[in-house]
Amino acid sequence: MPFVYTTTGFPPGDASFVASQLQVGLGDTTKEWSQEVRFSSPEDRALRYTVGGYWYDVEAREQEIGVIARTLPADSQGLCPCFGFNLGDVIFGPWFGPNGDLGSTSIIEDDANSWALFGAIEYDFLEDFTVRAELRYTDEEKEVFRPGANDGAGLGAKDSWDYFTGRVSVDYRVSDYSMVYAYVARGEKSGGFDTDDVT
Repeated sequence: MPFVYTTTGFPPGDASFVASQLQVGLGDTTKEWSQEVRFSSPEDRALRYTVGGYWYDVEAREQEIGVIARTLPADSQGLCPCFGFNLGDVIFGPWFGPNGDLGSTSIIEDDANSWALFGAIEYDFLEDFTVRAELRYTDEEKEVFRPGANDGAGLGAKDSWDYFTGRVSVDYRVSDYSMVYAYVARGEKSGGFDTDDVT
């Protein structure tokens, strides 16, 4: 990673160097469970349908401790000069020690669960002409927590989303080797959290 620093001497100047970094992880754990149940009609009928439900649950825990960036030029007087102040000394300074800032531990706990109901129906109007409609309702909840933040009291955030998604399609089989089709669909994705700025 490149760093800008203030050189020794008078007047001091600016220079840059590249320092290798090492971030030590304490091991992450993830517990995940999902299940889908669906019922479909026989495929040999002109009118076919599918209905079902889905459930998803995940618990994740990420653990990281500080960064080591040992390479520091001999003529360094300070890191990342900005408006006459070595701002980088405050931000990056702890990295350039015998053990970096390995005493700093970051733990992030992520929980999410989601359930959905869905259905689809399709019909062969003619032997080579099929129309299809699909609809899905999703309800999702997410929570993130940083136990060590806010002087040990912890910081967290929680939110939920629910939405409908769907698709309508038309297929026309021109021959045994070609097909013309058209789709109109709506998709949506739930939000998330910036774990570096959980409040």
